[in-house]
Amino acid sequence: MNCRAVTKQLSFLLDERLESEFAVEVSEHLWSCRKCNREFMRLSRLRQQLHSLRRVPAPQYLRHLVRLHIAEAQNDYLVKRLREFLELRWSRIRTTERLWYVARFLGTASAFVFFFALYLYRPARPGSRAGPFAEPPAESGGVRAQESGIGSGGDAAQAYQLKRTHD
Repeated sequence: MNCRAVTKQLSFLLDERLESEFAVEVSEHLWSCRKCNREFMRLSRLRQQLHSLRRVPAPQYLRHLVRLHIAEAQNDYLVKRLREFLELRWSRIRTTERLWYVARFLGTASAFVFFFALYLYRPARPGSRAGPFAEPPAESGGVRAQESGIGSGGDAAQAYQLKRTHD
């Protein structure tokens, strides 16, 4: 193991954060290399000196700043969760919206077919055609005019007379 790699791992060794196999390799290198051993000793003394210092209370503005950052991080998290939730809902709405258009089209088409079928197969009323494609009656002069033999171009006075006698 070279000195550069060991020097990078010295702080992790002091904090006992290295894996056991790697820690053994670094320790063996420290026993064999004076330069790296001096660096390790310097770091360990510095760490002891830092632990021996008394704690100084943080200034009020720093506490306030830390609280603001924590609150902002929580708000960012909530906003992120809300955005994800809304994006999921919106994607579901967009998916069902397409289905809604298809359902509307199919409903309209089925209603059209239903009413068209009713129109085609309605029962025949007296004096009307039997269906949309039935032949129209031969004469349109009326029942009493047909019985008397008076056509559509016949004498109006005779038709009036005939009408009065039947009533």
